Amino acid sequence: MDVHGYVLFRNAAGQEIIRKGGFQHNRNLRKGGAWDASAVQQLCEKVTVAVKEISPPAKVGGTPTEESAIAATAA
Repeated sequence: MDVHGYVLFRNAAGQEIIRKGGFQHNRNLRKGGAWDASAVQQLCEKVTVAVKEISPPAKVGGTPTEESAIAATAA
């Protein structure tokens, strides 16, 4: 049951945020699975916290950003 129906959330770097085995398995739907509102809420909270902790990606050097293009046009 762990492998069938699991859900896995990863961040943009590929690091695992949370994995919940059997979450979508028929036997678990109402008791800690996809039809259990509190289980869904727990997953959402965990992912929300993890996403908020991620700093924005660094800008690639040498590539003009929208802000620099606007500033150059205004100058």
